[in-house]
Amino acid sequence: MLVFEEAGTTIDTSDLAARAGERLALLRVTPESDPDGDVHARYNQRGPGWVLIRPDLVVAARASARDLSLLDRYVDRVLRAPRGAPSKAAPRQLAAASGA
Repeated sequence: MLVFEEAGTTIDTSDLAARAGERLALLRVTPESDPDGDVHARYNQRGPGWVLIRPDLVVAARASARDLSLLDRYVDRVLRAPRGAPSKAAPRQLAAASGA
């Protein structure tokens, strides 16, 4: 999941990420990690928001930072950690490469 954050804006994905566990990898895209706006342009993202990308590289969902309801439903339906798995499994955090 790409999380697009602007200066001074942080999108709290901790609850969703905890429920999905290791099934969800997060990549935070900030002005520092995307100085030319290439990643923003590639995913047609204007301002803070998120884009959920399936393993087959198809965009599964997207929305602004204020709307996490679609992501919440997707996590519950598709990415919920299997029964018996630790409910607070830490999501994989990926560092955005400069100039990506």
